[in-house]
Parts: sequence; structure tokens; C-alpha cells
Amino acid sequence: MKCTFTVTVAVAILVCSLNCVYRSIYFTKRALKYYVQQDTSGRIIGDNVSINTAADMEGTDDNKEGQVRPNIITSMITTNSSTQPVDYFSSHEYRKNRNETYDSWFKPGTDMLLENADKNGPILDFAITGFAKCGTTTLEANLGYIAPMPIADVCTLPSQTVYYSYNNWPKEYGEEKLLRGTKCPMFISSGFINTLSYHLPRTKLIIGIRHPVS
Repeated sequence: MKCTFTVTVAVAILVCSLNCVYRSIYFTKRALKYYVQQDTSGRIIGDNVSINTAADMEGTDDNKEGQVRPNIITSMITTNSSTQPVDYFSSHEYRKNRNETYDSWFKPGTDMLLENADKNGPILDFAITGFAKCGTTTLEANLGYIAPMPIADVCTLPSQTVYYSYNNWPKEYGEEKLLRGTKCPMFISSGFINTLSYHLPRTKLIIGIRHPVS
């Protein structure tokens, strides 16, 4: 009888483990579908990418205007006055001057972000979107040294999160910190991930995974 009980417990643990692995794989695939395959140099493999008034990937000539793949920064982005290499958007200069274009990210007369609001450069640099119990709070605490944000889950719509990131959090957590980020582990398993990608496709998603039984 003792042996039967042990076998039953072992089978139950195995089933739970397999279920957790399946859920982790499912939600990870769901998040990764928003990415376009890239080679080691960062070039996009496959379909072309374009942005309004953008001279995108070198050698492309049949892009559809207004289209942008989520979470992809193209190799070259053209503004009305100049063409900036992609490295510019990770530079101190770009991040320091983002506040000057804050109003242009929103629909006129509203507090709602535009679609592809970050087409001219990242607005939120990163978002910790999952999974729960994978060290996301520790990760956020460490990233808090370079980005002003509370050590807490902030599961709000992107428009509200951007408002907090640029108006509230810097005053409380350090105006000298130029990166902007947030954390909500439930994003990975909810429709929020679609909303985030719709409005802020250049936000880098950080996803933590672990052994399901550990």
C-alpha cells in the first residue's frame, strides 16, 4: 500500500510538471510570435519592415507605408530633416530629449497613445512581462538603478504606464535615470501583451522562466 501511495504521488508530480512545462512553452510562444526572426548582425530575415517616412532596411523597395513589425528597430530611420542610425535610439542624447516629444505620442486632445506611438524611437525601453515567481521582482529591483520605477507590479494600460514613467516615477525614483520600464508578470498570459505591442512595438520584452517544480 505504501508503494502504491508513493507511485501515485510520483505520477501526480509528473503530471503537474508536464502541465507547467506545457503552459510555459505555450505562453512563451505566444509572446515570441510578435518578434521577427533576425540573424546575428541584427538584420531582419524574411518580410520587409517599414515605418512612416522611413528608409528602412538597406535594399528594400516594396514596403507598405505605415507597417511596422512589433519589437523591431530597423537599421535606419528617416525624419524630415535627417537620417539617424539605429544606434542613435540607444544613445544618451536620444533618451535625454524624449520628454520634448511626449505630447506627439498621444492622440490629439486625449490621453490615449497612438498606434505605433514609438515609431520614431522607443518610449518604454523595457517591460518585464512574465512569468510570475521567476525572479521578476529581483530583476525589477536591479533595473531600478537605471530606470525610475516602483518595485511593484504595475498592470495598467500602456498609456497610463507611459504617463507614470515620464511624469510621476522620475520625481520619486530619480530624474537622472534616463531609461524607462515597467513590470507586470500577468502581461504574458493576457490580452495586455497585444495592447502593448499595438501601441509600443519597440519596447523590449523581458520574460523569465524556471523549472516548474523548483
